[in-house]
Amino acid sequence: MSDQNSQSEDALQRTVLDRSTKLPVLFFITTAVFWLVVATILGFLSSVKVVNPEFMGDGWLYWTHYGRMQPAFTSSLLYGWGFNAAFGVMIWMMARLCRVPLKNPWTLVALGHVWNIALTAGILGIFAGHGTGLQWLEFPDFIWPVMLGAFIAITVWMVVTYRIRQVKETYISLWYMLGACFWFTWTFATANIFLRHVEKTGAYGAAINAWYTGTLVLLFFVPVGLASLYFIVPKITGRPIANYQLSTIGFWGLALFGGWTGIQKLMAGPLPVWIPGISGAATILVLVPILAVAVNHYRTVGDKHSLISSSPSLRFSFTAGMSLVVWGIVSAFMATYGLGKYTQFTIANEGNMMLVMYLFFTSAMFGMIYFMVPRLVGTEWFSAKLIRQHYWFTVYGMIGIVVCLVGGGIAQGASIATWDNTAVGALNISVGYLIGSAACWVFIGYSNLMFLLHLILMICRLGRRSSEPTLLRDATAHA
Repeated sequence: MSDQNSQSEDALQRTVLDRSTKLPVLFFITTAVFWLVVATILGFLSSVKVVNPEFMGDGWLYWTHYGRMQPAFTSSLLYGWGFNAAFGVMIWMMARLCRVPLKNPWTLVALGHVWNIALTAGILGIFAGHGTGLQWLEFPDFIWPVMLGAFIAITVWMVVTYRIRQVKETYISLWYMLGACFWFTWTFATANIFLRHVEKTGAYGAAINAWYTGTLVLLFFVPVGLASLYFIVPKITGRPIANYQLSTIGFWGLALFGGWTGIQKLMAGPLPVWIPGISGAATILVLVPILAVAVNHYRTVGDKHSLISSSPSLRFSFTAGMSLVVWGIVSAFMATYGLGKYTQFTIANEGNMMLVMYLFFTSAMFGMIYFMVPRLVGTEWFSAKLIRQHYWFTVYGMIGIVVCLVGGGIAQGASIATWDNTAVGALNISVGYLIGSAACWVFIGYSNLMFLLHLILMICRLGRRSSEPTLLRDATAHA
């Protein structure tokens, strides 16, 4: 009887926590999916513009050339979809894991509006020709302090929530989320200050910019994605994390090596050899925490791998975990001089970015959204068929894009390395790969539009009225 009372109290507490976070979490998730659709459209158009620069380039559409379309795409994907999804997931998990209800939800919603208004102004600034030309930092100068301020305010809420937590345990997911918040604040502020406000950075400016791109991935998006995996896998399987030591190895390994990466892209450039050398070695060593996490999750699932075929959350999370391992291996090879000299200035880098940002991070966020939303709105997902279509179109579409871009990049690099071809000739060699990636964006666009429609149905409470989760197939066990 006491166990039943304890379970009832725990369920009631979870309901209170979910109600308190419902408004900001749904705001951030809905906004994130909207930006994902925008990024998908821009990604398709930028792929087409590489092959056919005159497409949509006449008259009043002159501002849609590739030099503006591509940075607008990456900014929409990273800061629009990526950060909004991260905010929503972190707010919900922080409240759940700390057992602290949100007192002022409108404050976080207001901060979300500040972030997204600044983001919109930044993208419009890029299209207007006021971009900086700094990779992943293309916004006009007045945008970044506003975004940093909104981010710090959300971080302060997370730290306060952690400090007043009602449980003694400090879960590994909390480690990753808090680490991601502090690491991004440090890297974002440092990169912007040195690149925008310190004169005569010269070649070291390129190194700082490359360092920022590496740390943004490994010290923000990867930790947030891993925090969600460490939450979802035990929840769906009903098992505790298999090995706590492996969890700590994964966290501290990422913290130790993640901040040294990115500069390997400048190998053989106008920098001391040891700088890209150390960065390349750190990129290879990042495989250690990645493999530690993969082994830990595999052992946690144990003999319940059949749940992957029935649970949408676990299927997306499993895909994210596998993609992270593949990305770690690909990044390690590209960090070596033997392969790096062929991929250094090619579209292979974009393909590698899509591998970690979409197949890993986006899949991890999809897994969390499929888990969170029914608990926030009180209904189950409307259609298992739509979920299956979303999964397969996402996976096949993005695998196609990654293969086309990485393969095309290697072909470009090999052509340039022979010294008997020009940059234009190398681009012509990759035309087929670029057309393939553009075609794959159509699949991604369809999956994202279906997901947005499905999410709107849920927010409007038009999902299934059922106490059972929407499973991809019949199963005896469910989350």
